[in-house]
Amino acid sequence: MPTVYITSKIPKIASDLLINSGFKVDINNSGQNLTKTQLKDVLSKYDAVLTLMTDKIDGDILNSASPKLKIIANFAVGYDNIDILTAKRRGIVVTNTPGVAGEAIAEHTFALILACAKQIVAADRYTRSGKYRKWDPLGFLTLTITGKTIGIIGLGRAGTFVAHVAYEGFKMNILYFDISRSEDLEILTRAKFTTLDFLLKHSDIVTLHIPLTPKTHHLIGKEQLGLMKNRAILINTARGAVVDEEALIFALKNQQIAAAGLDVFEHEPNISQELKMFDNVVLTPHMASATFECREAMAKLAAQNIYSALEGPYTGELSALMLKGIAQYVILGHSERRSLFDEDNLLISAKIKTALKENITPILAVGEEKKLDIEGLTEAGNRLVVAIRPVRVTSTSALTWPSVPSSARHRCGVVP
Repeated sequence: MPTVYITSKIPKIASDLLINSGFKVDINNSGQNLTKTQLKDVLSKYDAVLTLMTDKIDGDILNSASPKLKIIANFAVGYDNIDILTAKRRGIVVTNTPGVAGEAIAEHTFALILACAKQIVAADRYTRSGKYRKWDPLGFLTLTITGKTIGIIGLGRAGTFVAHVAYEGFKMNILYFDISRSEDLEILTRAKFTTLDFLLKHSDIVTLHIPLTPKTHHLIGKEQLGLMKNRAILINTARGAVVDEEALIFALKNQQIAAAGLDVFEHEPNISQELKMFDNVVLTPHMASATFECREAMAKLAAQNIYSALEGPYTGELSALMLKGIAQYVILGHSERRSLFDEDNLLISAKIKTALKENITPILAVGEEKKLDIEGLTEAGNRLVVAIRPVRVTSTSALTWPSVPSSARHRCGVVP
């Protein structure tokens, strides 16, 4: 019987799925983070460990792992809390839970934007303190955000959703900076692909949606903050260390920018006392993904990742499909940045034909039943698989990596 340890209480759907699949599951119900010694002990005993972003799994801890440990399933969109290189050297699979938090993070991003732009926190405090005695036509004047320019740094699922809300909801102009250009986003939202410096100089709101890597550490520092408009707002729902916190405090003190909305912090959970003193800074406790739907989806995906690593591809969500009988396949649609039906039919057809030519079974993850009228479907014949529900497969043996873009690999849940 495979053994699994979950380092903290998470939605019950994860343990239920594993237990119902015949796994033995132990959970840390203490409400406290495990110490380094405790984490070493856990990794030395179990076949799989489900971790949180607050669990710092460094090389020392990984080197204490038992040879039986096959997977560390991170309950997080990122994986910067895990020493990936050491895990790879030890043959331990590391997975995350991408693709399910984008909408929730985008919603929270706009909550912070509006809270900063409209001085919601300061106005609430003013009202509760009894200072509101009469309506003041000059009180709490703010700039409207409708029609302003938003700069999006990182165009993953969350960044893309932010762009659509900004354009369709607030008629905003969109600038974006990413490792690659998104022509479809440009068509749908009139977004402009720019350099980082251009984005910072011309945006009224700058929002961060990038992972923390050595290259993105302190991506926003003193020089970058100095480029921003003095009426600009900075939003960070990504990772705290993407922003140099000392440089941000300096910029706020010197009124180089107007406000900041922060859901993450450089030395989390410790927060600078100076940041807490600013009336124009809105702080939230790393809760951007905290919706019932999102956290349940993350828990389920983490459990499925464990199942896939120990037992083979998880097929519970594949509408009457048994993927174990398919040697090689590539997932199109939900494994990529945007849903399948946001793409042009010819582009989908081309992807299907490419997969067939390479003797790979294409799987279309369409999310819901739709009429399929695509040239490539006819040619695919019986070799095309259409999954009506979302597909999440994390078994590295099942995927042919050369046929899957790096962005799609990440969104399948396996850390490369």
